[in-house]
Amino acid sequence: MRLQSISIALAVVLTSAALVGGQSFQGGLRGAARDASGGVLPGVTFTLTNEETGLTRVTVSNEVGEYAFPAVTPGTYTVAGSLQAFKTIERRGIVVATQQFITLDFVMETGALSEDIVVTGAAPLVETSNASTGGVLDKAAEASKGNQKIGSTLKGIAPTYMDKTGRNGLRVGDILDKNFTSAYIKLRLKHQRLLDNYAFDEDITAWEEEFFEALELLKELNIVNGEYFINQQIQSGKKILAEGAQGSMLDIDFGTFPFVTSSNTISAAVCNGLGIAPQKIRDVIGITKAYCTRVGGGPFPTELTGETGEELRKIGNEFGATTGRPRRCGWIDLVALRFACMVNGVTKIVMTKADVLDEFKELEVCTGYKLNGKESFEMPFRLDRMHVEAVYKRFPGWKTKSSAAKSMEDLPETMRTYVSFINQYLGVAIRYISNGPGRNQIISIK
Repeated sequence: MRLQSISIALAVVLTSAALVGGQSFQGGLRGAARDASGGVLPGVTFTLTNEETGLTRVTVSNEVGEYAFPAVTPGTYTVAGSLQAFKTIERRGIVVATQQFITLDFVMETGALSEDIVVTGAAPLVETSNASTGGVLDKAAEASKGNQKIGSTLKGIAPTYMDKTGRNGLRVGDILDKNFTSAYIKLRLKHQRLLDNYAFDEDITAWEEEFFEALELLKELNIVNGEYFINQQIQSGKKILAEGAQGSMLDIDFGTFPFVTSSNTISAAVCNGLGIAPQKIRDVIGITKAYCTRVGGGPFPTELTGETGEELRKIGNEFGATTGRPRRCGWIDLVALRFACMVNGVTKIVMTKADVLDEFKELEVCTGYKLNGKESFEMPFRLDRMHVEAVYKRFPGWKTKSSAAKSMEDLPETMRTYVSFINQYLGVAIRYISNGPGRNQIISIK
């Protein structure tokens, strides 16, 4: 079975199943959540941590050995699109950071992923002057914002989307054209003019060498017409998992603008990103942590800045897999989560990291906002322009280890009450609870 997957901010099942970043602020998928949606590729174990950029750090373990590398989304199903770098089949809405391919050299040599890598020619490239490794143009734009920075990871993603919407960006299929170098130089000059406007100077020679080296590796991969490829897989009855890597509240249209990413992260991106008709989607599985996290700037109504937040961060190991930055942590925000369920059409929920809450004596759940003093249960147009106060409901903690539980009945009664309240508030049922990092640490709820 081919390794394919799709990147959106959730999990969407195409004629089978799908995972989306149903979590209000962060993706936060676990390998166990993948298993819950339908199966694992025999002989290979994937441990996945999603990153705020959409880049994914993956550990692949098999008989050859164990390897950790960024920006690859392995799929437990057959095919779907993907995110930022070389993730099995790239959807046209996502960019390919070519330098990331160099990291995969040794993985391909060992046969860990072998020839099962498929990339659509329509996926945009991150060019050197805003390369994912340097992010020069991204860096210049972020520096110009002063204290209004949004917390960019400086991987060159935003400039690449600017090139795409400006209709002058380069795409994977372009590297096979004899005039590619001319097109590259033209775009590079455009980027240099932008850098001159920022009065920003940085030598990109080293990144440029890596860029063209990476292109040679990219040419060795199976570059296909992605729309036909994936629809043929569907027609042949293959199971497909479309997997998101960013939280729904980071969606460029529906998120906490302007503190968002550059692309659509909700389930609708499966259709316009892969060229798949809406009726092909069977399930939309929302993935949420049992609490909230966020990296970078932007509004965060339930953020905990004291000892409790630090404890959540420490127990949950909430640090960026690519950047190492500490994630901001807070109580679960049901207003944002219900909004995410609505715009994604979530059909079932997987709650991850429930075991992180084991040590807390008391828990709080955000059930509403006070926006400029008025109570509301809806996400406002611009959360950052209002004085926001979270309205909480308190629950007693369970103060016992839940990681050994195998069924809902094994969980502490107070934990079951916590989950039941969330189900009732959201109107969408939590069907799986991940109570540990192990692939077998997931509880199915009937």
